Amino acid sequence: MSFARVRGPGHPDQVCDLVAAGIVEEYLRRDPQSRLNIRVAGGRGVLFLAGDLLSSADFDVASVVKRIVANCGQTTPIEPFIAFESMLPGLGPAVGTREPISVMGYATNETEELIPRSVAFAREIAHELERLRTTDEQWYWLGSDYEVIVESAGIKKLPIIMIRAEHLETKALSDVRKEITEWIQAKNVKDVRVNIAGEEVQASL
Repeated sequence: MSFARVRGPGHPDQVCDLVAAGIVEEYLRRDPQSRLNIRVAGGRGVLFLAGDLLSSADFDVASVVKRIVANCGQTTPIEPFIAFESMLPGLGPAVGTREPISVMGYATNETEELIPRSVAFAREIAHELERLRTTDEQWYWLGSDYEVIVESAGIKKLPIIMIRAEHLETKALSDVRKEITEWIQAKNVKDVRVNIAGEEVQASL
């Protein structure tokens, strides 16, 4: 049994990760010696950025945050609240992280990418959903906050696909389920479950 989850760029967790990564990249671009410890959280139209840093870079963090959020497909205005402080003496010169990082994973010959088939399939579906959302006018109703979950019980068994998709309020839930299900079933997948909890018209941040 393998299980995989892939989130769209507008998912709140994904937005926070992308904002944190984008801010770090901007600091390092301006000052490669920057040392940063940044945390991002948000919801209900606001983003909170807090942490400590040591850097000679000076730029409008809020404008960078708004640009990153807009690129995530967020359509409603987001107000960032930023509380960065100078890093404590002694922490800045340290190399690497001051917190341990644990990474667990494995390689498999199930796919060319050497990742589990469920992960590869979930990524493929999410990639296609993003392509449809951004390039196909027939999918105008699909928001950027979506999740693709693939549960596979074995190579010989068809996987279970669960999709939670943000959609416009003008798009009926029955139509959302019908269009996504028909699209997925064209990939020879029989068990598809879309928006099990109901409408998703107020998703994302």
